[in-house]
Amino acid sequence: MWKFVISSFTMEMSFIGAAGFLYYWYLTLGIVTMIIVGALALIPIIFGAVGGGAVGGKIGVALGLIAGGATSGFFVLVTLARRVLQVFGAWLLLTAGQPNMSFSDFDIKKLVAGAIILFITIVLMRKKK
Repeated sequence: MWKFVISSFTMEMSFIGAAGFLYYWYLTLGIVTMIIVGALALIPIIFGAVGGGAVGGKIGVALGLIAGGATSGFFVLVTLARRVLQVFGAWLLLTAGQPNMSFSDFDIKKLVAGAIILFITIVLMRKKK
């Protein structure tokens, strides 16, 4: 039945194809997101240095750089952790089996771990109202 619903491929081959798409999607999205977040992370550092310099001279510049860098570093690390978890979870799903295998031959530990990791990232990334 799956051959007619999905395509001419078996369900296992379709799963591997979908997991591969998900992996490369999360990898590309993660790289683009980290470039944008990295560029935006410079803003608190610059404003911290300028604001600290206006208030406290050279010591103020140093403290402003530290405060701005800590704030930026926190947001960069949180974003990086989320994106790495997404890519890792999708990679686990992708490498759980081969297209010529049946689902009973797939590595169940990788399937479960990948699904749990992706679920955790979805819960972490949803917008709170």
